[in-house]
Amino acid sequence: MFSSCDKSPIYQTLTGLRLLLDMSDYPTVDTRPEVEKISELFNTTIDGWIFANPLTANNTSFRSQLVRCVYPMSGGYSLTPRVVFYVLAAVSVYGRDHEWATSAALGGVIIYSSTAAIHALILVGIRHQLAPLWLFPDFQRVLVEGQSPDGQYNFTDTRQQNAALWLPIIPMAWDNDSDPTLLITGVAFLLLLPMYNFSKTLGKSSAERKMIIVFWALLLFAGLIAALINSAYVIFWSFPQLRFCPLDRADNLPIQNNGAPSVVGPWDRHDWYMWNRTIRDYFVSNNATIRPTTTCLYTCFDTSWPLRDPTDIQVFPSAIIQANTALSIYLFQFAIYVLVGCSTAVGLTLALMKHLPWLSEGWRTFDLTGSWNQVSKGYSKFISGLRGKFNCRRYLSRLGKLILRLWIFLVILYSSVLSPLGLIAFIVYNEWVIAVLDPGQETFRHVGQWSSLVMAVLALAAAMIPGIILRIVRNTKGSGKP
Repeated sequence: MFSSCDKSPIYQTLTGLRLLLDMSDYPTVDTRPEVEKISELFNTTIDGWIFANPLTANNTSFRSQLVRCVYPMSGGYSLTPRVVFYVLAAVSVYGRDHEWATSAALGGVIIYSSTAAIHALILVGIRHQLAPLWLFPDFQRVLVEGQSPDGQYNFTDTRQQNAALWLPIIPMAWDNDSDPTLLITGVAFLLLLPMYNFSKTLGKSSAERKMIIVFWALLLFAGLIAALINSAYVIFWSFPQLRFCPLDRADNLPIQNNGAPSVVGPWDRHDWYMWNRTIRDYFVSNNATIRPTTTCLYTCFDTSWPLRDPTDIQVFPSAIIQANTALSIYLFQFAIYVLVGCSTAVGLTLALMKHLPWLSEGWRTFDLTGSWNQVSKGYSKFISGLRGKFNCRRYLSRLGKLILRLWIFLVILYSSVLSPLGLIAFIVYNEWVIAVLDPGQETFRHVGQWSSLVMAVLALAAAMIPGIILRIVRNTKGSGKP
């Protein structure tokens, strides 16, 4: 990987990940010699500290650790606002007998999810700044373990005696807001089908309000597609980060960037050994001109992101994801694509069934039992037609109607049963991802958390006041009091 700079970014990313994560138990994806030799390079402790094998020998001047550098989740997406969103979403769907509550809850759901959708559109528009393509052919090289006679990288098999272990440095810190924007826009989009089936408030809405719902659905769809693209980009392009520490001490993690000047200086695309010289001057020669306020050196503190300040960057121990866990993440990601595609197709079908003027009432059966009865009748007519004299046109007509009625039954089955179950699974999976992979969330002690709960209570109270006043006025008139 290090011997050339003309390979594609995707190839270099995959090769670098194979170098940083021990993939020796899996077959290589390339036949090039430098790729086939990337195996059993080094070992790490459970918290990411790197130590070499007996052939390369451990470094005697500093230690290296795999870490995660992130911009923590924004306060508006932390646990309390999400729980409030879930409660409002449930009320907007199932609060049939209290129109004032469902209207207020639906307004909160629309505002919160629309904000997340717009945020997702912004994230996908600037996603390439997370991992600029020019970084991959011009990455830095650091001698982590072993020795190099000339201080330059030369590919050596670390299973040989006196081999040198070089690791790549591609500084980046990814934005943890990518996961909650996917969660919020996905929940709101998948909520449309249960809302269509169970919400009386939506059914009684005026034409103007229904038009707002249509524009909201279009915004959610665009935001969800953007969130899915951004999520996939983060999964495939985020690169492991390193920190370098003295042998006898290290900063306690998590740690936040304090905004101190860079110890390396401006990035030089033509100088691949800036970080290597800096580490040598800092730990080996002890003649570095710039001394950071932290004990360790962090490669990701020199990055920037348009939506955040560099001082927001937090460093956490690296999460070593096992192969089976990674496979589960990829499978669930694919399942999300299938769920979104099915919900989109079903939603469009229901909209056509409800609004096409030439569709007869017999085709507008939205309950599961009635739809199945229509399928049974269509099947009986189709079978009876086969027993008489064969008529090709009549055969194709009845077959087409049977297929269409079966499709409508599957649509109603999905929207009534499978869609709510898929929505629950979507929430559980994404909450698990946030809990495991997105550290640094605000707690209920922060004002941004409990204030969202107060705002929701005040919004519901404001929706109650007109109804309470109207009821008092009616009771006063009914009692005949002046």
